[in-house]
Amino acid sequence: KESYKIIDESEIVVSISSTLGYEAFGRGKKTAFISIRGFFLDEIHKKIHRFAWPSDLPENGPFWTNFANKKDFLRIMDYLFSVSDEDWFKNVEQYSPKCMYYDEGNLKFLKEMKNLQVPIRSQ
Repeated sequence: KESYKIIDESEIVVSISSTLGYEAFGRGKKTAFISIRGFFLDEIHKKIHRFAWPSDLPENGPFWTNFANKKDFLRIMDYLFSVSDEDWFKNVEQYSPKCMYYDEGNLKFLKEMKNLQVPIRSQ
């Protein structure tokens, strides 16, 4: 829970495409994705380490890059510090279905479990 608290208190999150980074993005936090794990690997592994894989998004976008270079990092950070909240949420609406959709309270999951008649224990 501490990780989520830190994210919630942050203005911008920077991720190398970790699950926590995708979750932050899905929850609406301004998130930079510097997806460089694949940059140092062979061609097969490069593909699966791209931003939002298996979605077929470009190598670079307004808040992501698959390249390890300072120019892209600075471009992304400049964008995140200057983009309005309204425009940022347009990004979240457009791209979260391709990488991490946030379902507050897991309502879709709970509905499916109810349809399957799986007993759910309240916490």
